[in-house]
Amino acid sequence: MITRMTITDHVVNFMNPSKVFSFSENVLGQIIVLTPEYLDYEMQQQYELLVRVTDNGFGRMSDVANVRVAVLDVNEAPAIMGEASLTIEENSGLVGHGVEQTIGELDVKDIEDSLKNLNLRYTLMPDDTFEVTKDGSIKRRIDAHINFEEKSMHELTVSAIDSDGLISKKTFYVTVTDKNDPPTIQDQTRLVKESLTKGDFIGAKLEAHDEDKSPSQIIMFRIIQQEFSNGFAIHKTSGQLILDLHILDYEKYESHTLIVEIVDCNGLAGPCNINAWKRVTAKSQITIQVSDV
Repeated sequence: MITRMTITDHVVNFMNPSKVFSFSENVLGQIIVLTPEYLDYEMQQQYELLVRVTDNGFGRMSDVANVRVAVLDVNEAPAIMGEASLTIEENSGLVGHGVEQTIGELDVKDIEDSLKNLNLRYTLMPDDTFEVTKDGSIKRRIDAHINFEEKSMHELTVSAIDSDGLISKKTFYVTVTDKNDPPTIQDQTRLVKESLTKGDFIGAKLEAHDEDKSPSQIIMFRIIQQEFSNGFAIHKTSGQLILDLHILDYEKYESHTLIVEIVDCNGLAGPCNINAWKRVTAKSQITIQVSDV
């Protein structure tokens, strides 16, 4: 009676057949696949097995035979490899505006299509900010503006489609690196009575905006143009306009015009010193309306 059947390797195989195939414990003589992940046509198209059969009689007689197993090719979906984390700097849509910016290259394996010299197709969703090209480059769209304060992380789903329509998907996470945003200020008007004297405040503080959320970041103000030298002053960090040496007189001047410049500092912007004014600044025209008393 046959009690034992074994598989050994007696020829050169890429993978040891005894790790790929075995015999069923329930059906005598039935060869089964032991490790499916090793059964890959692109890795090895056939296996040469040496099968030994042994009985349980006196002396335990045995015999051997060669068995050839041919692996049939089956199309497999492409595999999207590599890291899923990408980065891009904030304001990339402003610096180099109108120029595509590549943030990553897809690493996709599809042996069947490669052997047939066929091209994979790619799609990306959502595609309002980023896109994937036909050669697998993930890029920022030409007119897309990257803003850390609006969205610090983008989640993208990339699909790779082979010639038979099989699809693989992978999620990529694009981290936006926070960068300094220049402050903004609009033209403004302040109303004052001609009875004000030196040191009095002129209306409410000027309104300026900085998109950066760092608590340490502040805005500095300065007057860069006015009709009378030292006629008006402004508090360096609060933006409060102050009457300085000028004497208000409604009958002579019903209004005055100032040009105010602002810059941000500390935090992402850099130190609050004289060199801060070499960075990107913003300017506005401030009108001071004088009322008669």
